[in-house]
Amino acid sequence: MDRYDACHKVLLVGNVACGKTSLVTRLRTSTFDARTTSTVGVDFSVATISGTDNKTLRLHLWDSTGHERFRSITTSYYRVAHCVLLCVDTTSEDAIGACDAWLAAVQEYCAPGTPLLLVGTKIDLADERAVDAQALRGVAARAGAQYVETSSATGEGVTGAF
Repeated sequence: MDRYDACHKVLLVGNVACGKTSLVTRLRTSTFDARTTSTVGVDFSVATISGTDNKTLRLHLWDSTGHERFRSITTSYYRVAHCVLLCVDTTSEDAIGACDAWLAAVQEYCAPGTPLLLVGTKIDLADERAVDAQALRGVAARAGAQYVETSSATGEGVTGAF
């Protein structure tokens, strides 16, 4: 039986194919598969990580779909999440617009004060980058969130996002 000091429910939200599932897979297995299939509803998994002050944290990871037609299914998870990771594809020209829509959902469905982290994904695809980090930091600041960048392909920044 795993021993841990705290357990947190982490909800990952964001557009279809923005990298949520790859982020969870990289955290849990230290692997990357570019052929990840789209999530339907919510996928559940668990990861145990070392947090600050050498505390062991158990994370219940709720990888939600980005498909519009399934969003009504996922709204109940917002209410009980301990924190939300809003994943944004840095290679998408609609990254800022996507943030605005997801931030509205977070504000509507999450309990007040639920921590939010804006996670820029796919930073290994620098040649395809469509939005710069400064713009996403601005979005995060306006939402009262922090911003981090990750690459599930290389592992850069993944553990720090959690």
